[in-house]
Amino acid sequence: MRCVERIPEIHWDFEPEIQDFLKHLTIIGGDRYFTYPRGTHGQELFQLDYVVWTLRRYCQDLHWLKNLGEGHRDDRYNDYIRRLQSEDCRKKANKFRLFHKGHLEKVLDTKKFLTQREQLVYKNFYYGSYKKHKMKFQSTATSATPSHFLHPALYPWMKERVKLSSEVKDHFETGSKHLRRADP
Repeated sequence: MRCVERIPEIHWDFEPEIQDFLKHLTIIGGDRYFTYPRGTHGQELFQLDYVVWTLRRYCQDLHWLKNLGEGHRDDRYNDYIRRLQSEDCRKKANKFRLFHKGHLEKVLDTKKFLTQREQLVYKNFYYGSYKKHKMKFQSTATSATPSHFLHPALYPWMKERVKLSSEVKDHFETGSKHLRRADP
């Protein structure tokens, strides 16, 4: 995210919720050996759909617009960026397609990938033939605690077999009550 935001030509319109969710994914993704307690609130799939749609608008080579011809290149590039960030683009999210079509556009626009398309558009506000305004779903919150947190006596055995973060080691070796994860 920080790398993307360093591109000076584009004013990024990422809401704090997107940044928070990406931070959450970074922490969970980095914990592949389940060394930290974790939980979900039931909205993560909808958040993921929104983040994918928001970030994907920029996942294309926008610099080709700068080389289309003399005199119009900056205007066309800036116009395209404005359209990506427009309220109209957000309101008609299901109509958005990358200029240079990728695999997702092929899934959405052809009959070749019907099973994938069905799975992509099911209860997804951002992809599909029509705009979805509301939908029913069952929200399920979950939590999970690794064995070494439930049974601290396992920690010495685990630390010999699993690479634990320094925060987890400090938690068990110093008797700290609070476990702080390092920012990604």
